[in-house]
Order: sequence, then structure tokens, then C-alpha cells
Amino acid sequence: MLVGEIGIDRNLFLYDLQYWEITLIIHGYFRRYHPSWEQARLIAHQVHYAMGCPKGQSPKTATEWLPFRWDPKDDPLDDYDDEEVKRQREILQQYNREHANDSPVNSNPTP
Repeated sequence: MLVGEIGIDRNLFLYDLQYWEITLIIHGYFRRYHPSWEQARLIAHQVHYAMGCPKGQSPKTATEWLPFRWDPKDDPLDDYDDEEVKRQREILQQYNREHANDSPVNSNPTP
């Protein structure tokens, strides 16, 4: 793909590029097509709802109707308020203090 579609020199790809550089090139190549896919999604969404929404359904947004993997995901941690996070952190710290000596690394086996 890099040599054929993107047009990178074969020797550059085989001998000079590092793995992380190849990864960045591929991500940039696919990011180039995001606006086209967004446009196609919006057109398809408008056509779908121009034909009429199914009975009993409320119209969805374009991202709900046709999600892409690059759409931002809902972070489950956003549902917790600061007090809940603080309470959970205290529970974990208490557990760690109680079980600090249970690790096999700290135990001395008796011969």
C-alpha cells in the first residue's frame, strides 16, 4: 500500500523508514479521506430522513445513525462526579494498605 497507493519509494520503505514513521504515514493517509466520508454520511442521512422517519422513531443524528471508528467515544469516566472518584480512590488506597504485605515479592519463604 505504501509503495503502490501512497507512492513511497520501495527502497525508502524497505531500508530507511522506521516502524513508527510508517505508522504515522498510514494514519495521515487515511485521515485524508475523513472529510469525504463525513460528506457521504451527511448526504445519506439526509436522504434517509427525507424519505420519512419510521413510525414511532425519533430522528437520530448522523453520527448516531452511521458511526465511524474515528468518531469520539463517550468516556465512561465522564459519568462520575469528583466526589465519586475521590471515594473510589480512597477505597483503593485502603485496600492497597491492607494488602501491601500479601505480595509474593515481599514474602520470605521459610526453608
